Amino acid sequence: MIKDSRTPLSSLTSITSRRSMLRALGLGGLAAAVLPYTLREMRSAVAGPSTAPTRVLFVYGMGSMWDFYSPTGPSGGAPSETSWALGSLHGPLKGHESKLIVLDGLDMAVQNVKQVDARNSHVKGGTHALTAAKRQSDALAAGPSIDQWIAQSINKPTPLTAVPSLELSSGADGGDSEGGPHYLSAGTPTSPEQNPNAAFKRVFASFAAPDDSAAKAALAQKKSVLDAAAGEFDKVTPKLALAKEDRVKLEAHAAAIRDLESRLALHASSACVPPDAKYKMDLAAWKLPGRNALADFDLDARLVTAAFSCDLTRVATVHLPTHYDLESTVGYSGGMFGTSDSHDLTHKTNNKDAALWGDAGAMAMVKKIHVTQSQMFASLLDHLDGIPEPDGGTLLDSTVVLWCGQIAEGGHALERLPWMLAGGGNGYFKMGRYLAYDRPGGVGLAHNDLFVSIANAMGISTSTFGEPSVCKGPLPRLRG
Repeated sequence: MIKDSRTPLSSLTSITSRRSMLRALGLGGLAAAVLPYTLREMRSAVAGPSTAPTRVLFVYGMGSMWDFYSPTGPSGGAPSETSWALGSLHGPLKGHESKLIVLDGLDMAVQNVKQVDARNSHVKGGTHALTAAKRQSDALAAGPSIDQWIAQSINKPTPLTAVPSLELSSGADGGDSEGGPHYLSAGTPTSPEQNPNAAFKRVFASFAAPDDSAAKAALAQKKSVLDAAAGEFDKVTPKLALAKEDRVKLEAHAAAIRDLESRLALHASSACVPPDAKYKMDLAAWKLPGRNALADFDLDARLVTAAFSCDLTRVATVHLPTHYDLESTVGYSGGMFGTSDSHDLTHKTNNKDAALWGDAGAMAMVKKIHVTQSQMFASLLDHLDGIPEPDGGTLLDSTVVLWCGQIAEGGHALERLPWMLAGGGNGYFKMGRYLAYDRPGGVGLAHNDLFVSIANAMGISTSTFGEPSVCKGPLPRLRG
């Protein structure tokens, strides 16, 4: 029997294996004499690595709108874990539901631990968002951020990837004003790269496509195995005098072989996919007149996708454009609805008690900002989902994607975080669900526990992250 994909081709013709398979199928001796390969042998011969590397991607923004974030239920009723529909801000994500977990009810619980007061509300959220740690000053966190901690952990004691982590922000503030979220260690922040040309050079300047001669030889070997099997079926099956039930089983076996053969094209294209000519043309157009926030974010999304596919890094963060960055995209200008800027608009539309809650135009405008961010997030998922992996999945399937942010909603709250997981990390998380966590006394589980789960998905054994006093271990129910 074949044991792994390195077994010599000659071992695939074991008569004992053929007869074992056919006995399992309930077929007799004549068929056993003419069928050369078992399904198990076919899969072993064709399959690539059993699993792709697990990556993690943080998509970082601001907050959302509680009243429009949560999913709805069927026929307008209450949503359940497995029966739900996307909320009104997330229409662009339609079609991705099976690869999402919509989270509801987590808090930045560390905000309630005694510590130095933050300089302002945005710094408060920024210092807690990815560190889940206390502050050591009014503007600095007292611990590393989850992205940097994972990158450091998986690259020790020897480097695993050429680029430990990649942080990108095309926004005007670089994702770093008023409490940036990235920390190498306590009190040591690091800023995302704002210039996509510099980011491209950092990742791909010294890149050389791997020698794929061995992969091509292996592919040719796999194809010869399937060609031989398919040819054998075509030649002998019409001549066999078989009962209807046996013929159905043989045809199913043949269909499985043809399916495996069709996957060869997928496997052949599942290797590294570096940035293409179109990407380089778009990169050259960066900052030219007519560019907008969506196009700039797309450059970052495509670079991360390429870097992941070539295994140049396994940890990345992409910052979504802020409300300020999106003003021209959505058609907002200062003074509209009596507001000074989009920040002011957000505060005046964030809940039922806000000044502009009843203004249809103002509400439509602020919703448009959030829907546009959903559109960008969906596009990023599309890029990841468009790269095939050797196991038949996609780059999205092998990645843990967390859409997170600095605050929960426009009033600077840090409770009931409107965060969302996508991808699943090679099946580590059970996707396609809405997970609403109980909030006894109005208090939710700490987002530290979500970070523990993500670290575990990346192969890091830990039961705590950030401020230990609020941790309870991996977040319940994420794994199904």
